[in-house]
Amino acid sequence: MSQTRYVSPASGGPIGLGFAPERLTRVAQGALPALRAGVGLGEAQSRLAALGYVVLPGQSIEDAIRTVTGTRTGSEGARIFLSEGEYDIGAAGITISNTRLEIIALAPGKTVLRRTVTPTAPVFALSGSRLRLQGLTIEDGLNTGYDTVLITGDYCEVVECHFDGASSAVELASADYCVVRDCLFESVTTVTVDITGTSSGYVVANNRVS
Repeated sequence: MSQTRYVSPASGGPIGLGFAPERLTRVAQGALPALRAGVGLGEAQSRLAALGYVVLPGQSIEDAIRTVTGTRTGSEGARIFLSEGEYDIGAAGITISNTRLEIIALAPGKTVLRRTVTPTAPVFALSGSRLRLQGLTIEDGLNTGYDTVLITGDYCEVVECHFDGASSAVELASADYCVVRDCLFESVTTVTVDITGTSSGYVVANNRVS
């Protein structure tokens, strides 16, 4: 029986991968294979960046918002993806005053925002315009005095989200042309979508209550 010769790697290899014979050894820095690998990695990162900014559990959503929006006056248009996992939201929640920012769950039903402290504000306060929350599961059972999502900006959307526990899930407060659709409201004790002030042109449709 023939036996394949095992070649020991010089400096370790990819985490979680075993070394096949004469494979997966690290290339020398500055070598042509290393250059090609670097170009390929840069290309992949550019493609991901074009789709949106990915946030992992344990990372700050607020930091991600600052990263994608920057500090330029008038800058607008960005997308943040939250990967599968649980994200702890502080008592003061997250305020978004930007324009055209989307926060989207990569794994709807498995991307969970939760609050384990007594709230002092909504989970999301959307004061900017053309903002979008999509596919998020928001656990806000400790909240009895604030809306889970408070919208005061125009043309905002809350789509395909799951609200698990709250007194008031979504409030449109003098917010025009906003959309709340295809959401699931579970254990919301007072009101699912509260429309107040001079809100007009809104669409509230295809939502479920359980």
